[in-house]
Amino acid sequence: MNKNLIRLIKIITFSVFIYLIFLMIESRDAVQSLKTIFSNLERHDFVLVALVFLLQFINWGIEAFKFKRILIKKERISFKQAITAVYIGNASSIFTPDRLGNFIGRAFYLRTINNIVITSSTMLGNLAQLFSTLIFAFIGMLLFVSTNHSITAIYSYPEYILALVFLLNLIVGGVYFYPRIYIYAVLRIKKLKKYRPNFIFIAKYTTTELALFLGLSLVRYLVFVIQFYILLAVFGIQLEVIELFIFIGLMYFVTTLIPSPILGNLGTRELTAIYLLSTYNHPEAVLVASLVIWIINVIFPAVLGFVLAFNMNLYQKDL
Repeated sequence: MNKNLIRLIKIITFSVFIYLIFLMIESRDAVQSLKTIFSNLERHDFVLVALVFLLQFINWGIEAFKFKRILIKKERISFKQAITAVYIGNASSIFTPDRLGNFIGRAFYLRTINNIVITSSTMLGNLAQLFSTLIFAFIGMLLFVSTNHSITAIYSYPEYILALVFLLNLIVGGVYFYPRIYIYAVLRIKKLKKYRPNFIFIAKYTTTELALFLGLSLVRYLVFVIQFYILLAVFGIQLEVIELFIFIGLMYFVTTLIPSPILGNLGTRELTAIYLLSTYNHPEAVLVASLVIWIINVIFPAVLGFVLAFNMNLYQKDL
């Protein structure tokens, strides 16, 4: 597809997202509402926002540890190398749909390691994170159906969505815990057979090891939950624990099903959050909370990744 056409599609999509968000809040004095939100913040609220920011380092630290443990079958790297690779990967991923290009930055930093090995390790980690998202989506839908909660009125037939999420869990879980089936299917492609030594190691992980990677992904997800809960509370949206798991489970499920062509999934998550919490009648607060967490979890790590990559190149040139 022509690059100019792709760029045009992205611009149009971004404009549509922004327009839809505007429609969500245009019935109010949006500017005044946003001013009111920020003017009502107290000193302890800024402390809580700072805590959310610090949790970002825990989030990506867990991801780095997971990446290091996955890679250990082929290569041994330090935690410092792993966390640097992860942040540089964040810089490259921001320009790809659904932030799937994180392996590009990791391969760029870990140049001495085979690109196929880096890509395979990253994809396994991404699959574990996807599986954790689907697990919590199932929990959220199960809570929604069993409690008939009024957090959102968008589902006429929630049982069908619950069944869909359950089916996706079975499919992704099957691929994740039985990677040999997937690997050997790929190896039937003649052009890929020569790369066999560089990605066959993915099929050699034990169930215990795969469970560890999934467990780390689940912990990362819980960090997301804590971050969002704190920000929603700071900006005036009080949710019960059940409501929180329903809301975040469904929000990340929707944004997973609908990958955004915009950098860092901007727009998709914001619209979904406003829609799911429409019964709370505070779209401005939901929008602000979603944007703040986007800046903390996506933009800052990407900027830090760019800085690390730039400094790495300067260091290499000096040598």
